[in-house]
Amino acid sequence: MGATGSTGIEGAKGDTGAEGKQGVFGRSTFTLVTTNDLTVITDSSTLTKRGNPGWNSSAYTLQMYMYPNLSFTLSAYTDAFIGLSTQPKINNFTSSINYAFCLSDNKSICIYENDNLTKICTGEYSTETLFRIYHDGQNIEYYIDGICVYTAEDPIQSPMHGKFILYHSGYTIKNIHFDPIIR
Repeated sequence: MGATGSTGIEGAKGDTGAEGKQGVFGRSTFTLVTTNDLTVITDSSTLTKRGNPGWNSSAYTLQMYMYPNLSFTLSAYTDAFIGLSTQPKINNFTSSINYAFCLSDNKSICIYENDNLTKICTGEYSTETLFRIYHDGQNIEYYIDGICVYTAEDPIQSPMHGKFILYHSGYTIKNIHFDPIIR
């Protein structure tokens, strides 16, 4: 009954660790384009400013929609002008954005339309504050953390891009979403 030199088959190997390797960011449904190398696309929903401070660079969405919905957060307290534009390639200045949140490094929030101050919002923003602007073909609406802070009637009938301008270097716009609204 003594078998010589015979062993059973080797069993299956177990998992090599408790966690798998880090995944990669998924692709967004829109494409970001920069106007020069001072604004850098970090991933599909994040932009970072580098180089000299100033209104000297920007980025915008390649896609444009008749009824756009744009949302974003900031990584820190900085000066930024972010919103919807019918002509995002025209220049890197705030005047190139039709409907915008103007955010300041002192944590203040203002709303600009066609480069004119429309509303000064009460309160301050944080790095967790979610900003949203959308246009439904009749009204433009501005939201901060899901609460509508301003509505204006504007029956504009032109497709709009998302546009992003940061003033200071080293700061980031993150969690960018840009989608069409289904009416």
